[in-house]
This record gives sequence, structure tokens and C-alpha cells, in this order.
Amino acid sequence: MFAAGLIALAACCAACDPSQASQGQYVHLPATGWDSSLPLRFTPSLPDSAACYDLTVAVRHNATYGYRNLSLVVDLLDDSARVERHKAHFVLADDYGNWLGTGFGTLYQSRLTVARRVPAERVRRVVVWQSMTDCPVLRGVEDVGLITKKVE
Repeated sequence: MFAAGLIALAACCAACDPSQASQGQYVHLPATGWDSSLPLRFTPSLPDSAACYDLTVAVRHNATYGYRNLSLVVDLLDDSARVERHKAHFVLADDYGNWLGTGFGTLYQSRLTVARRVPAERVRRVVVWQSMTDCPVLRGVEDVGLITKKVE
């Protein structure tokens, strides 16, 4: 019994390795909406400069969001201002209007990995734009986040 407890404790300690944890930053959007000319800027914390990272965008929206999907443009910038552009298309509701993602009540969150195995030196800054067609001001999106996870 004691040996089983030690094994479980060792497994928990290995799972809590901070170098393997994902890190996230969120930007809260104004109540008046997300203007298509308003970029959201992130400076990711990448502790291992020699490693590669997966980059995930998380979106929190409320129940008043008026669309089934959400289109974003995600720009990765390195130190020389080189831009690597990614398009992110979220499906936030099913064909019947039921919200997907996690959460319930009035706030839902969805995640989408936009880039995999990106070397740390290629992602000094990340800029996210809303790119919904014919929607200069997007209402109902409350927060947008960037989550980075080191990959082996």
C-alpha cells in the first residue's frame, strides 16, 4: 500500500513539471465590440528559446454572439518583423444554434491550434485580428487569448 502511494506521488510530481505547462494570456474586449481595425497584441512568454511551441487561440463569447462561426487572422512576428500569417476559423454553434465549446449559461470558450511546432525565435509577438466579412464591429466576443505549449 505504501509503495503504491509513493508511485502515485512520483507520477503527480512528474505531471507538475512547470516546463511542460501551457501558458496563456487573455485580452478583454470592450463592451462596445471588437472593431476590425483593432489588433490584439500578445507577447508570449517562451521560457526555452531553443524549443518549439504549439500556439492556440482561445475565444470566450457570450450567448448574444450573433454568428455560428468566427474568422480570425493570426500574425506571428519575429525580431526582424517577418510576418507569418495564419487564418483561424472557429465553428461556435451547430446547425441547430446550440453553442459548442466549453461552458454553459452565458459564457462559452472555444480553442483552436493555429500553429504547431513553431521555433521560439519565430514568435516574439502575436497579433490577432477579427476578419468577419461585412462586420466592422463584432459584438458578443468577450475575451481572446493566446496559449503556448512547449512540444518535444
